[in-house]
Amino acid sequence: MIRNVDIDSNLDAIKAKAEDIRNLLLTTPTSNWEDVLGHFAILSGEYGTLMSEVLEILESVSTYPSQLPQDPNLVPNLLRTKLSPELESINKQTIRTYIDSNISFYDDVNNSNDDIINQQLMQHISSFNKKLDSIDEDFETKLQQLERYKLTKPSTSFDTNVLKDILSATILGTTLRASQTPPQQQQQQQQQQQQQQPQPQQQQQQQQPQQQPQQQ
Repeated sequence: MIRNVDIDSNLDAIKAKAEDIRNLLLTTPTSNWEDVLGHFAILSGEYGTLMSEVLEILESVSTYPSQLPQDPNLVPNLLRTKLSPELESINKQTIRTYIDSNISFYDDVNNSNDDIINQQLMQHISSFNKKLDSIDEDFETKLQQLERYKLTKPSTSFDTNVLKDILSATILGTTLRASQTPPQQQQQQQQQQQQQQPQPQQQQQQQQPQQQPQQQ
């Protein structure tokens, strides 16, 4: 079955056809599409025959399985995002041995990192305490200002009758009287009236002498 397969001739035919297509596209950019598609169809046919021959070879090989056996543990292993437990233990062991061999270096680094972290932590705590103190001071000052300018409630000891009279006077106009003029203003008004009354008599006296010469 393997002896009847001629792979070399098929490969040579595919190479020759690919070279023909390449030269056609380079020499004639405005070539006929029917010719180009015909060349590609021949190339596709040569590739199909080659694949069929290769499949015949693979089917004759015992190491190539035609059907995979069912393995329920295959999919979980493929979907794993972590290493297998054996590899994880080996990895941890190698890291531990490396750290043990360089323990002095890692101790110095850890100590320096701890010092830096402690300093940063103390600075953060001190700044936080300052903020709390400032908030406490502001709160105390606000309380003092509120106590200083605290308004007392008005006394409610008043007569309800007076309140009713005021409301009735403002809304309905009851119990209202005309304002009386004082005696001084009355005297001034009387004098003004007396001064205005003789004016017509004087005008009549002035008109009579004017009429007498006219009669003469």
